[in-house]
Amino acid sequence: MKKSTIVIGVATFLLIVVFLIGFGIHKAVGQTVYPYQADRPRMAIGAYNVGVHQLDYEGAINYGKYFKTTTTSTIHQFRYGVYDHLELRSGFSFQHCDYADKDAVSGVSNINLGIKIPIILDTSAFPAVAIIGNVILPHSGKAEFAVDNYLKSLSLSVQKSFGTATIVGNIGIMTDAHAYDGCYVMNPNTVSHKAQGTYSLSVYKYQGSIAVFMETYGYCGSGSSDPFGAFDLGIIMIIKDNVSADFSLGASYMEGLDISFCNWGVSWLIPNKTK
Repeated sequence: MKKSTIVIGVATFLLIVVFLIGFGIHKAVGQTVYPYQADRPRMAIGAYNVGVHQLDYEGAINYGKYFKTTTTSTIHQFRYGVYDHLELRSGFSFQHCDYADKDAVSGVSNINLGIKIPIILDTSAFPAVAIIGNVILPHSGKAEFAVDNYLKSLSLSVQKSFGTATIVGNIGIMTDAHAYDGCYVMNPNTVSHKAQGTYSLSVYKYQGSIAVFMETYGYCGSGSSDPFGAFDLGIIMIIKDNVSADFSLGASYMEGLDISFCNWGVSWLIPNKTK
């Protein structure tokens, strides 16, 4: 049996155990009430569901640099709350990649599908906890960006608020983090499907309708990519209870501005007229 299969199996078992414990705590606490919180612009995904029968759209324009390659992309992510303990997630991006040594490429990236399963609410005794699973579908975008196999990730999200400050952390495993950005994977045969560890930790603080945040994130392990670490920081503006806008920028710890990005985005919880 492959080592990566064993690692994923053990991690899945541990997350199931956490889910069962959390579900028991939830039953003891009572009815779930989720505040609306957009997942963007942080890399660390929050632990809260978008809300039962609620649809959320999160979009952005991103400009990035990876050594001599520059990218401009529009990012589109959708979230829908099916039950108290199940959120469906889907997304894609349209990318334009400028290369120093070959022609530019534009097109739709591979589609990602996922779920979020909240299992513990943020109480005085416990932080909010959720399981997040995601898969990138092979050959679901432009041929130059395609990967041959399903690229999977599984992570645990922990979120805790302290007055107007909130900490969100994710830790998990995935198959080759580098393969997620279509501009940088032009040869599917180079993509490793060994498990890699991933992490992200963000801290943000609200002051009225404005929030500022800072974050660190990265991945390491046995995949084809070298270990990677980066930081980002930004500002979130609450326009209405269900609409927010944001701006953020970031760079790699190791490579500095040779690997960097800036990002403008919006989040919109679409009103459900039937509720």
